[in-house]
Amino acid sequence: MQEQVIIFLALFCLIGFIIKVVSDNKLRRRIIEKGEINANVKDLFTHSKQQVKFRSLKWGIILVAVGFGLIIGSIFSSEEIAFAFMLIFAGSALILYYHFGDKINKKDESAE
Repeated sequence: MQEQVIIFLALFCLIGFIIKVVSDNKLRRRIIEKGEINANVKDLFTHSKQQVKFRSLKWGIILVAVGFGLIIGSIFSSEEIAFAFMLIFAGSALILYYHFGDKINKKDESAE
C-alpha cells in the first residue's frame, strides 16, 4: 500500500514540476519576443544565493520533520497515524521556517 502512495505522490510531483517548467519557458519566450526585457523582468527569472539558501533551509526542515513523523507513526504501527504525524510535523516545519526566515531577513536588512 505504501509503495502505491509513494509512486502516486512522486508521479504527481513530477507532473507538477513539468507543467511549471513548460509554463515558465513559454512565459520567457513571450517576454523575449516582445522585447520587454529590463531589470525587473530579469529579477523574476534569476535566483539569488539568498533565495536558494532559504529554499534549501525550508526543504531541509520539512524533510527532517516528515522523517520524525514517520518514525513516531511507525511506533504506533498505523498508516493513518503515521500520515497524520507527517502532516502535523510538516506544517510545524513550515511555521518554524517562516519564523527563521523572518529573523534572517530582519537581520540582513539591519546589516545593510
